[in-house]
Amino acid sequence: MKLGAVLDFARLFVPGDGLYHAPWRADPRPVRALLQGVYAHAGVADFWRVRRSRTDGNQARMADFEFAYWLAQSRMAARELAGSDELTPVGERFIRSLIGTLDGWAATPLDATLATGVEDLMTAVAVRWRLDNHRPEPDAVASLVAAWQDGHRCPPLGAASVPPSADGRPANVDGLAAQVRARLTATTPPPADPGDQAYLEGRLGDAITAYRAAATDVPEDPRGWVGLAVAVRRAGDPDAARSLVERPDLVRVMSIELRKTGRPAPRTHLPPGWPPASNREHWSQGWPRRLVADKDPKSRRVGLPRCPPWSRPHATQPSLIKAMTWALCAECGLWGNLLLPERP
Repeated sequence: MKLGAVLDFARLFVPGDGLYHAPWRADPRPVRALLQGVYAHAGVADFWRVRRSRTDGNQARMADFEFAYWLAQSRMAARELAGSDELTPVGERFIRSLIGTLDGWAATPLDATLATGVEDLMTAVAVRWRLDNHRPEPDAVASLVAAWQDGHRCPPLGAASVPPSADGRPANVDGLAAQVRARLTATTPPPADPGDQAYLEGRLGDAITAYRAAATDVPEDPRGWVGLAVAVRRAGDPDAARSLVERPDLVRVMSIELRKTGRPAPRTHLPPGWPPASNREHWSQGWPRRLVADKDPKSRRVGLPRCPPWSRPHATQPSLIKAMTWALCAECGLWGNLLLPERP
């Protein structure tokens, strides 16, 4: 009701054709719906923020989880909204103020296990959403596959295509996400897959191997890809899992297409120019709405000038290289963890 009153007096956005990720929904949402959802869920987080200080025992544990979970969702969605180009100047100030409030609540101390679990849960739900809603352009995929196989520089990578969807269900919380949520809320989980069980027991290497097998055996099933993204991210530097977390759709389709050709990836190193040119500032803000060339004036080429030569070993997790067939630049990590045919 309060937001409705604000909208009666001020124009916060100019509706366009953009569709955005609302962490609580399975389908992409237009700017109006995302704005309303952010405002409403910030209120839910505020309720649990107050509630957690007035309960104890199991109720306090549940309140802590609900506060952390809804706050994380609200902050993610608010940043998504702030990154759109449909807000008016007044709308931008409104969202900046809301983000400031949410960030202030985020300074509240949380149990470390709870914070880590909520982070994993958020990652799992986001990866599942991207797998379900991102649509890689066929021409772009063909160009990427050809460039990879022929040893050429990676062509510029555009933003993902997100078509409208009639799926109005809540966000998909299954697979590893369901296991993590059940553990955090002390509720009965569904049966766990081998990868999920290994992850929950802290056996990250075994979990990655199991998820990798699941993803390659049945690539249409998103649960293997989701678990793989979460496990690889948790295993080391988050940059190493950036490709799986931010563009799992591309990783999946490239893996499928490369296996169809029967031609292995380059034996010793990736060709110069991989990963594709991107702006690190966009990555640091979450999902990059636009990928553009790094404008570092010291660079003599388009791309990431800090990306080391691929022929040099610079991965931060040597023990995972064998398990994952890593092709990883520790500086940017965009094309790490592609599930390509095994190298000899």
